[in-house]
Amino acid sequence: MINRKEYTNDVHEIVLNIRVPEGWIKDIGNDLEASIRFLDCVGMGGNSGRGLVEIVASDDISKRIIEKIQENPNVCQAVFTYKEGDRSLGTVETDRCYLCKALTNSQCFLAESVLKEGGGLSWTLLASELTQISMLMDNLKKTGCQVDLVRKSKLTRKDILTKHQENIIRAAHDRGYFHYPRGISLKELAKVLNISPSTLSETLRRGEEKIMSKYFEGR
Repeated sequence: MINRKEYTNDVHEIVLNIRVPEGWIKDIGNDLEASIRFLDCVGMGGNSGRGLVEIVASDDISKRIIEKIQENPNVCQAVFTYKEGDRSLGTVETDRCYLCKALTNSQCFLAESVLKEGGGLSWTLLASELTQISMLMDNLKKTGCQVDLVRKSKLTRKDILTKHQENIIRAAHDRGYFHYPRGISLKELAKVLNISPSTLSETLRRGEEKIMSKYFEGR
């Protein structure tokens, strides 16, 4: 008789605070004057890794942060070629990216990664099983990272949005963004939420797509 694995639609959302022992993340975080997010993070073999980084700050501050990243001895290459208003986008390659390695070797999905004041990171992760999160936390601790569990919750089919998406869409709705005519512009809403207009637009688009897909499901 063949044993069939029973699959579930449950997904766990976990928020971790992570402090790295060394590297540009720690250096920049100790003198943080900008909003810095990782839009993607991948391992490249060994301990090296590459991150897609977004910096939202004034021109002078962005320039100083980018120069500081490029001067870090663990950084192999840092190239920022896209700029729109206060938003700069680029890739950073390092020869010691334990975060990238641990995440790539896990079965967890990184929904959001934000650099915090003091050299730490706030990670929002999605995983089908809590054991996957436990393994990731153990692997991060083995590299010398300090890892704290901030929040965990279980998303079901009813929870089609992550907490972050829900908070953004609720704020947009409450301020009349979806009204006609709109009660608030995208740029004004982004300022209220302290995020870049492009990040807000992408978050709203993904959230709206999930809501529409749920609405038309089975119709």
